[in-house]
Amino acid sequence: MNPLENEEIQIGVDSEKLVLRIKNYILQKLELPEILSLTVNELRSFLGTDRIKIYKFHPDASGQVIAESIKDNRLPSLLGLNFPADDIPPHARELFIKSRVRSVVNVDTQEIGQSAVLELENGDLISEEIRYRPVDPCHVEYLTAMGVYSSVVVPIFHHKDLWGLLVSHNSEPLVLSEEKLELMQRVANDLAMGISRHAFITQGRERAKKENILNHINTLLHSSSTIELQPALEETVAVFNGSGGRLYIRDNVFNFDTSSVINSVAHSTNSSNYYNIYTCGNQPVIPETARYPLMEQYCVWQDHYKSSEYDVWAISDIYQIPELRTLQVAFKPTQIRGILIIPLQYRHQMLGYLSVFRDEAEKATLWAGEFDPDQRQLYPRQSFEIWQQSKKAQAQDWTREEIELAQQLGKQFALAIHEYKLTQQIDLLKNNLNTQPQESVETAQQITQQQQILLEMVTTMAQSVEVDAIFTNITRKLRQFLHADRVVIYRFKPNTDLAEGEIVAEDVLADFVGAFSLQIQDNCFQKTNITQYRQGRVRTIPDIYNAGLSDCYLEMLARLQVRAILVVPIVKDNDLWGLLCIHQCSQARNWKTSEIQFALLVGNLLSLAVQKTDAIAQMQSQAVDLRAVTAQKQVLFDILSKIGQSMNSSVPLNTNNFPNH
Repeated sequence: MNPLENEEIQIGVDSEKLVLRIKNYILQKLELPEILSLTVNELRSFLGTDRIKIYKFHPDASGQVIAESIKDNRLPSLLGLNFPADDIPPHARELFIKSRVRSVVNVDTQEIGQSAVLELENGDLISEEIRYRPVDPCHVEYLTAMGVYSSVVVPIFHHKDLWGLLVSHNSEPLVLSEEKLELMQRVANDLAMGISRHAFITQGRERAKKENILNHINTLLHSSSTIELQPALEETVAVFNGSGGRLYIRDNVFNFDTSSVINSVAHSTNSSNYYNIYTCGNQPVIPETARYPLMEQYCVWQDHYKSSEYDVWAISDIYQIPELRTLQVAFKPTQIRGILIIPLQYRHQMLGYLSVFRDEAEKATLWAGEFDPDQRQLYPRQSFEIWQQSKKAQAQDWTREEIELAQQLGKQFALAIHEYKLTQQIDLLKNNLNTQPQESVETAQQITQQQQILLEMVTTMAQSVEVDAIFTNITRKLRQFLHADRVVIYRFKPNTDLAEGEIVAEDVLADFVGAFSLQIQDNCFQKTNITQYRQGRVRTIPDIYNAGLSDCYLEMLARLQVRAILVVPIVKDNDLWGLLCIHQCSQARNWKTSEIQFALLVGNLLSLAVQKTDAIAQMQSQAVDLRAVTAQKQVLFDILSKIGQSMNSSVPLNTNNFPNH
């Protein structure tokens, strides 16, 4: 065996050792910057070149050197410097993406060689033979200004996206052997694996962080007998690194529907009874001459959400949103530049808004050489000396992760506010004797009985997370108290667009047909009633034969021997889950206001039970950590305990609104 063959064998052995070490760095779960730093040092030492760098593309096609190894300062460092998108033109990036082209440039011979990498059906990669052609003079001038006479570039991919480049530079002409070029390709492939692994780990960390944030704020919202909105607001603002925030809650949330939004807000300026407002940090300065004292009272928010699509509105720059022109004057005295508007929605109703403010910021970017960012680079730069570009008063974008977190937080706040309002409703029921006409409340004894029944229902819910047991208890107690002939809980089947459902709980007198296992599919019923039920409306029918009902609806009720009916919606996660139906079968019945109010409270309790017990059951079925399941059970118990305390309290909570029917 001749010396050349021995050298080739040794190179092959050393290459395998290098690849194995890089794989080990990845498998050791090191942080990505450390993996990249170790890789460029190992690779530069093996190849014997003056510089190995890893260049990462930004979303705008510019890029940055994020890892670098230089031999004896033979080339100036580019670590941390940014390069404009024009430095790697679109056609070059397209070649990297489509053909995974490797590029070899020899400044001395004025040639560029390119070799495509092909993916076989089994997933293996093979490299085509390098094909040389004259290099573009601008490319030569660019490399010469950088002090580079030999360059090799290999693309790095994350899945199918061009993530960055693995680059070798030498200050003198140098031709790398085919074996060393293949080694660079293998290293680039391994780095792609490391980048994917790092992205997966990072996603897991972000999920865990998000869960911790949600759990912490959920604890604040349910930490005591009264809802702690101010600490929850402050914590939310801190989570988003905001400079301030606001929580605006309509006090009459149960009377609210999308058709009355504008009128309700327009007449709320003279009384604080229409809203509750919490603030922290920097705030807009509303001029004394302004039409409204609160930013939430301007129609821009109602106009934006009038379609009932209650998505988070992430505003990076308030001065670029024409709809905000009437409010921009309030932000001029401040440094606030961005707003994250989180609608608080429950049962397709808007309860209010949670807003997080973000100040403008100064941004400094280190570039490799000075250039005009607003103009296309027509000629290669003559210098790569560090140039710092400073921009003052810059807007900061909201990230996709922040918007997703905001959506979850909005649900938490909305649910907590709704639960708190539920306790207020119960307290209102306690005081109906003093606030309603005599004929609407019957007697003080009936009010006391209602409180006792509700307390018994709440106690059952607090002691059990089995939804069937809760349903059985509530239907029995409700039927007995109202002296009804039947009470059923009807659940819509998932993925049927509310066209099909089944009765999942029933308590009925022996004189009437049992309907527990009856399957119901009635498109007529769906078209005429679903919209109202989705809005949280209660329906009362004193006599089905004098209510102008359609034939198909009458036929369905006749099968159940129903003569009068009272229906309350049951909602889960802002969607219609089912119905609480109270039937009078023996005769027609005029439903009293106190009975309707009481049934509505029971429906709200059922909505709470369904939402909480389903969440616990899902966590158990997915083998979620026992501590998380226990925590959810504790949250349910705490909420129900607060409701029980409210019913036992002699001091009423401040409210004077009740749902429309």
